[in-house]
Amino acid sequence: MKSSVNVRSFSTIRPLFGSRFYNGKIALTQKKGTMRGMDRLIRQEFQKQSKEENKGPKSTPKHPVMYDTNKTRVFNRQFMENIGQALAGIPEFLGHGISITKVNVKSDFSEVRVFWVSSLAEPDVVQKLFAEHLFTITKNMYRLSGLGQIPKVAFVLDIEHLYLQQMDQLFAELEKQPGYAENQEPSENIWKFAAESLSLDSDGGGFDRDVVVKNILQEVEKSKALHRVDMQYSKEDFEIAYKESVNRNGLPQKQEMKKNIKTFLTNRKKQLKTLKQGEPSGHETEINL
Repeated sequence: MKSSVNVRSFSTIRPLFGSRFYNGKIALTQKKGTMRGMDRLIRQEFQKQSKEENKGPKSTPKHPVMYDTNKTRVFNRQFMENIGQALAGIPEFLGHGISITKVNVKSDFSEVRVFWVSSLAEPDVVQKLFAEHLFTITKNMYRLSGLGQIPKVAFVLDIEHLYLQQMDQLFAELEKQPGYAENQEPSENIWKFAAESLSLDSDGGGFDRDVVVKNILQEVEKSKALHRVDMQYSKEDFEIAYKESVNRNGLPQKQEMKKNIKTFLTNRKKQLKTLKQGEPSGHETEINL
């Protein structure tokens, strides 16, 4: 007899990657925690960006310390040659009259400072452009300069250069004033006045400078052998002197001297032999020649 009971089959599948079964509430809590963490990170990033925008450039010292060594000098020259081309590749910088006055990198190469002036735009406008396109400028410098890793770039307004320009303009306007050249008194030549009026002693401390200088000049004149310049030989005198030296030191003279030396040695040998024969036996004398 068959029963009419409904039989239902249940099956389970082993979870992938060895994970565990969690309650739905636990999974929802984990998801909420992850979302809260992501929101917090996003808020922190936006706050960091807003602070950097409000601060402007990170390094804009008014009176920076200048570094000048052999290594920094080579780097500054190479950077100066390519920074203009790097700025020219950005259209936003055109038409502002920007001039790069000098470049100076720190001794540890952590930051390079680019000093600039602008003749057609306000400094604040140009400084903002530098801050907005700093990444592009650094990328262009990396591509053009061949310096390898580029340190942090800081653009600094060259106040000293502006002061010098203002002083030049003030002096130029002053020279244009009427009567400026007429009121100027001729300046006295200090060196000429000192040469005419001052007399310097040369024997201070027992050291007579004039005597020492005189002796030095005499030795210099002797080294030049000027006394031999007057003794100029003619061609005939030179030939006569040459022939006399050849005759005096020629082959006949050398043979005669050799003969004389041979005769002297023979006579000395005879004398020594005679002396040996005349000495008594037992009292021989040794002569070393």
